[in-house]
Formats: sequence, structure tokens, C-alpha cells
Amino acid sequence: MGRPCGFDQDEALERALGVFWRLGYEGASLDDLCQAMGIGRQSLYNAYGDKRTLFLRCLRRYTERNEVALREHLGQVRPVQRAFAALFEQALGQPDERKRMGCFSINTGMELAPRDVEVGDLIARGQRMLEDVFTEALEAGAGRAELAPGSDCRALGRFLVGTLLGVTVLLKSDPRSPAPRAMVDVALQALAR
Repeated sequence: MGRPCGFDQDEALERALGVFWRLGYEGASLDDLCQAMGIGRQSLYNAYGDKRTLFLRCLRRYTERNEVALREHLGQVRPVQRAFAALFEQALGQPDERKRMGCFSINTGMELAPRDVEVGDLIARGQRMLEDVFTEALEAGAGRAELAPGSDCRALGRFLVGTLLGVTVLLKSDPRSPAPRAMVDVALQALAR
């Protein structure tokens, strides 16, 4: 039986996610990760494998956590227009420093997806998950007569995902730009009954 690890692996994984989010995969050194996680290299290797394996675990964790939060929010807030308005307001209302961080998944997609098939697949699955979660919420709203009759919930879901991703990218580069607010206003008009 191996020695039990002497640190909180869950907390260390959270700290690693923060480093990768801030610095990117390429920019995060093993020293950066070990320092943030409060462990030595051997402990990192023993608990998580190599840097890439640790990174993939962080990316999966981020995606899974977002799915849970989105499902909870979109499942509770009524009507569906208000649920999406609140979701977009959360993105728009963040402090500039947080806006400049962007989204870990989008940042990763931009950095690695063009040359890393596995990461590209994870990012694509995350985007499909967003589309599915948004579509399900819209279908539930349509079932409560909150959307215009005959609304194409899948098309609306895809549009809202694209809007959220675009808003996030624009806020990262220019947190005070009026463009994201205008995009959100148009997106919410598309949900009008």
C-alpha cells in the first residue's frame, strides 16, 4: 500500500486550475504550479501524473462545474428570459480584472485546440454541453409558453452560446466596451414573446 498523500488533492487541483487559467498551459511552469499548490514536483507527479494530465483534469473540472451551475440557474429562474438575462448580467457585471481573465475554456481553446486534438475535443464537448443546457432551458420555457410559438429552441440555444462566448472574448480584451451590452440586448430581444 502506498503512502497517503499529505495534502488536500481537491484544493491543490483548484489552485492548479487558477494557475492555468491565469497563465495558460504553455505559460504555467511546474514551479508555478508546485508553488501555488503547495507541493513538490514528486507529489505533483504522484498525485496527478504529468503537467498535461493535471491540466486536463483542471479543464474537465471547470467544464463539469459550469454545467452544474448553469443547469441549476436555468432550472430555477423563471421565466426563461429572466434566467438568460441574469446569466448575461453576471458576465457583464464582473469587475474589470475578472473580465480580463476571460473563460478558462475559451482561453484554452484559443491556445491549444488548433494543435491539440484531445484538448480541441474537450472544448468542443464543453460547447455542445452549453448548447444542450441552453436548449433544454429554452424548451422548458417554450413548454410554459414563455417563448413565441414555433420558436426553434436549438437555433436559439446555439445563438445564445455564441453570444455568451463572444461577449466573454470582447470583455477580456476591452472590459469597458459597449459592444457586449449591445450584443446581450439583441440576444434578449430574440427571446421576446
